[in-house]
Amino acid sequence: MRFHLTRKLAAAIKCDLQTAPAAETPAPQGNWYANIYTQDRRPRILFVHEASLLALLCYKRGVTDGRSLAAAFDEALRGYLGPVGLLEPYLLSLDDNEALSNEICRTGSRSVLGVMNEYIFMSRDVIDDNSGNFNLYMMEYLNVMPMGPLKMARPCDRFIEILSARLARIGGRLNPPSDRSDPAMMAFYRFS
Repeated sequence: MRFHLTRKLAAAIKCDLQTAPAAETPAPQGNWYANIYTQDRRPRILFVHEASLLALLCYKRGVTDGRSLAAAFDEALRGYLGPVGLLEPYLLSLDDNEALSNEICRTGSRSVLGVMNEYIFMSRDVIDDNSGNFNLYMMEYLNVMPMGPLKMARPCDRFIEILSARLARIGGRLNPPSDRSDPAMMAFYRFS
């Protein structure tokens, strides 16, 4: 995976971006942008998939370096994609280099940074009720919003399209349910 950190997040986890590479080679499935923001006095880390703009959220607690950032990302990824059966296909779609290494880079796409700021702005309108499911709720909410950079497509739909195309290239297959009322896809389409 390649994590593109904002300066604010890099400072929060004490990661030196001066020595981090600027990521010249594209990693189609493994590019995730990360930023930190505070909501209801809790620092949260927002991850955004570069190609699909899929959003993942986790709390900052315990994230102190690149390794713990990767662990927090892994937990958010498993918590969101696992229940709908997309975790294993996503991990299969990664190249060996993408799956085995965690690289920290500077941000490079101003478009993705703009989307991250919009996601943060939208999530601040929702009050955390301390039920323990706020991050999952926000991921579901943000990932069904039509996004301008995706030509008004939804990040969850674009993620499935990209994943299907990537798996087809390596000989795999993804059969997402076409019926959005299927309980397996409720995490992706709860707000539709």
